[in-house]
Amino acid sequence: MATVAVAVTGSIANAGGMDWYDQLDKPGFTPPGATFGIVWTILYVMIAVAGWLAWRATTNPRPTVAWAVQMALNLLWSAVFFGLEAPEAGLVVIVVLSAAVAVDLGLSVRVEPRAGCCCFRIWCGAGSPPR
Repeated sequence: MATVAVAVTGSIANAGGMDWYDQLDKPGFTPPGATFGIVWTILYVMIAVAGWLAWRATTNPRPTVAWAVQMALNLLWSAVFFGLEAPEAGLVVIVVLSAAVAVDLGLSVRVEPRAGCCCFRIWCGAGSPPR
């Protein structure tokens, strides 16, 4: 449910349009705009499954807390980058988010190796930073 809430709230941040984003000077490896909706849907499902797997595998709250932190930072990134149209501030958030995802991944795979199925770290780098 938390994953759905973050996804919906993040999409609200994008509701103002993407014209300003289309004008950014982006690296050549930035995915085409048409892929974002499809990929984000798949990623959010994977993030939810990874979080659920780790939560179910242990009574230790650390993996779940790490998952919640990276979800909160994911939401913050959408609000800052798209909602405020602030790529520089979004870059700061994405760096912190990437570290949080790495911590989440490290904690989660220790209790449930299948929780490592989320390739979100790659998307953090490929989908967000403008040049």
